[in-house]
Amino acid sequence: MASVVLELQAELIKSDSRLSDLLRKGLLISKKLHLKDFETWILNELEGYNVSTPLPEYRILYGKLYTFNALVGKRIMSISDKSFEELLSKRPMHYPMPELEKMIEDSTNQNTLEFVFSGEFQSKLQNLWGREYRFSLHLEQYQLEGIVGAVKTALLKWVLQLESDGILGDGIVFSDKEKESAALRHHTVNNFYAPVQNSQIQQHTQGSTQSLTVEQVDFGKIKETVQDILTKLDTIDVVDNQREDLGVELQTMISQLKSSNPKIGVLKECWASARNILEGTTGSLIASGLAAKIQFLSELLK
Repeated sequence: MASVVLELQAELIKSDSRLSDLLRKGLLISKKLHLKDFETWILNELEGYNVSTPLPEYRILYGKLYTFNALVGKRIMSISDKSFEELLSKRPMHYPMPELEKMIEDSTNQNTLEFVFSGEFQSKLQNLWGREYRFSLHLEQYQLEGIVGAVKTALLKWVLQLESDGILGDGIVFSDKEKESAALRHHTVNNFYAPVQNSQIQQHTQGSTQSLTVEQVDFGKIKETVQDILTKLDTIDVVDNQREDLGVELQTMISQLKSSNPKIGVLKECWASARNILEGTTGSLIASGLAAKIQFLSELLK
């Protein structure tokens, strides 16, 4: 029988292949080979990312901010505070892949997608600007196509590596030897799709050495900023269970920062989870004055 791995390779290089279908075939392969990391990633791509799940870099887009009213029409927003502008223009794309594909199809004629800010957030922005404008964020069609392209490339790299490792399958059945080989190779998804900052990853190497230079981290400023956010936790507009999760992540960061040797990896992981929660609360961040602090902390922990 034909190899499912080779079939997926062939389908991935076709321009008319629907990514959702290819992901389902990838899910079948990852499940049968017991590759949990890939299975989780593919399910996130198919079903959408939970707001508490860190997003891959390729799913974080930046658009153009626009205002509209009947008298002056549509205009690009001008914001002098660049960190505030970045916060407003950032659009995490948690959507399931089938929904993203539908957005791309629907935008074919206009080449642009408009995301209108929610009613409550609209009111906050109108109060800030003192105008009854409609505020929205515009993304280009090619940006969404970039997400599709990144996922296709990651899938292709993965199945090419499976072939290189001698893991092909007989139809959709894999031998015990192939399953053992997949386990020993330690296939992890972010080795195939994500640029990793301050990371040392080597695969299939023996006797190798590495060196890494890490910039000096200002733990004092990080601690001060986290404490500021904690003091205003009650003013952030999140549901109770998210507020509790946010508090846990921030308190974990404080505990690390109190130690004699804070672990930067733990701090980055906690902040990534905390920021994912905070990204959905832009309106209350503006009102509480935390927007700039969050951007500052993200720069310190990038």
